[in-house]
Amino acid sequence: MKTDTTLQDLINACLSGQKKAQRKLFGMWYQFTMAVASRYGQNSMETEEIANNALYKMLSKLHQFQHGTDFKAWLRRIIVNCGIDYYRKYHKQKTRLLDMNPTIVRNSASDSLDSDYLLEMIHRLSPQYKMVFNLYVMEGYSHEEIAKELDISIGTSKSNLSKARKKLQLWVMAHQKQMMKYGK
Repeated sequence: MKTDTTLQDLINACLSGQKKAQRKLFGMWYQFTMAVASRYGQNSMETEEIANNALYKMLSKLHQFQHGTDFKAWLRRIIVNCGIDYYRKYHKQKTRLLDMNPTIVRNSASDSLDSDYLLEMIHRLSPQYKMVFNLYVMEGYSHEEIAKELDISIGTSKSNLSKARKKLQLWVMAHQKQMMKYGK
């Protein structure tokens, strides 16, 4: 990453309306934004939409960034909020039927779960379970904060987290059985 001085210079150039600086700042943070957004999108199209919304908000709210604070943390908060907004808009009232068959055949030489496979399992969760799981486990939100952000009860937040964890545990156990059965 760039030094704070260089980043602040780039931010100042963006604030003065320099399009080249805006493109550079956008490019600098694109991969990070996509990585965080991928935890909230159900597929690549949703992830890209969340990331693009976050990057647009980053540029439009750049005047609110306080010099001397952590830009990465500030941007992460924007991305998470865009993920929450997307969930509210498209998934909150939607019930999604999932393929609950945990025995996915994978072409994997590894006998351990890699981060890509774990992310794949998290993506298989329903939007409600996935959102609560990500906010609680990945972002460190409390159940009170989750309830407020998603307009649900604290009990619903706790229940969704518990159910998400149980599903993930079942899928991990099924994966381990599959690896034992079919080998490495």
